Amino acid sequence: MASFHSLPNEIFRHIFWQCDSFSQLVSLARSCKRLYELYTRDMHSIMYPFAQRHILNFDDAWVTVRATRKVVKCYASGRLPQNPLKLRTLRPPGERITLDDMKDISEWDHLLDCIENTLLTDASVDVTGLEVVRHRANWTALRRNLRRSICRLFLIGAVLCPTYQEPFQTTGPNVPAGFLEDCAYRLVKDGVRVLVEDEIQHLLTYPVLNRTVHYNAYGPDFDVLVDYLVAQARSRAQRETPPSPMYPPEAVLNGVDSNTGSILYAETVQCILAYYLIVCNRTLFTRQMNDSLPTRKVMAVFMDSFLPEEILMPDSSQTRDLLRYRELPAGATGGWGTPSRFLNDLLRYLFVSLVRRGLGSNLPLQIFQVLRDRFFGLRFSAEIVHGFLLMSQGDRESIAQIYADEWSDGVEDYWRR
Repeated sequence: MASFHSLPNEIFRHIFWQCDSFSQLVSLARSCKRLYELYTRDMHSIMYPFAQRHILNFDDAWVTVRATRKVVKCYASGRLPQNPLKLRTLRPPGERITLDDMKDISEWDHLLDCIENTLLTDASVDVTGLEVVRHRANWTALRRNLRRSICRLFLIGAVLCPTYQEPFQTTGPNVPAGFLEDCAYRLVKDGVRVLVEDEIQHLLTYPVLNRTVHYNAYGPDFDVLVDYLVAQARSRAQRETPPSPMYPPEAVLNGVDSNTGSILYAETVQCILAYYLIVCNRTLFTRQMNDSLPTRKVMAVFMDSFLPEEILMPDSSQTRDLLRYRELPAGATGGWGTPSRFLNDLLRYLFVSLVRRGLGSNLPLQIFQVLRDRFFGLRFSAEIVHGFLLMSQGDRESIAQIYADEWSDGVEDYWRR
């Protein structure tokens, strides 16, 4: 009878793949010299199949983790990330997963579990009430689409971080004197920091902040992200066929076929809705610190602050109302000046100013404006933004339909009002 140590490596790989968690896999690898040698030598061939099997939307999480890591590294060195952040360098062909990748992805997966369990099953957080669809046949599709949207939100935040931070730099040849001086001590109006008129006029010279004037002037930073999102939709279209077109009948497809267009449009809608469910949801995250808060944490770049932040999580994803986040300690130099730490406030005030002037919509959502216009010939109006906000505040069935890919005629009534 063959001994344990004489078994072929392929048998041990299958044993690794049957582990229930990454920590269990690592513990198994450390249990004996033979397994540890195999684990360290063939880490990618062991961990990648394991991760694909056990982590929903693993590839989405992987690219988001790597993009976030680049931003955090730049933050630590006091410089803004490269603009545009080249997505193809995050997952080049033949790239092998590392131990650091796997550790970060495991924490990221725990974050997704926490958000999912809070949104889908916690009746005390009256956000979606998606628990009503937990037993539907397409529950896995609903979870997969929701988690993909969450990953995309933070990927977009990381990639467009320098794009949104750059206009608020306080030094440079075209920066007016006194620009954003003492913004940390500005009077707060309606919960946001006030901008003066000269500062608003300077900010409106940047295409990302003034779509009305610079309608087709988005730079390569947006193009890189658009190309990535379209490529992902095309890849899905090769594996999946939507039951019917998911874009509105008035859409005029440009550069995509019907299947790709349906998936791209659905993913865009799901991301916008996730923005209001997660980024704008004040009950999901809190900045109030708690001495008993667990130490599990993950780094993320939110799509409203465009700043790397540390999210603190409960040890159990089933624990309600304990998911919290906090900003990284202030003190970064170089490209991360004082305005960077208040970008959320400044963008909100600028948005209010633009609406009063009849210009633009929610500024962090510009990437979705580009997608709707470029590939569907559709504009992105304030009514659309208001429609998504209304839906996020309680239409459980429509939200369930969107994430379960069950579109009805009434779903888009929200952003046609």
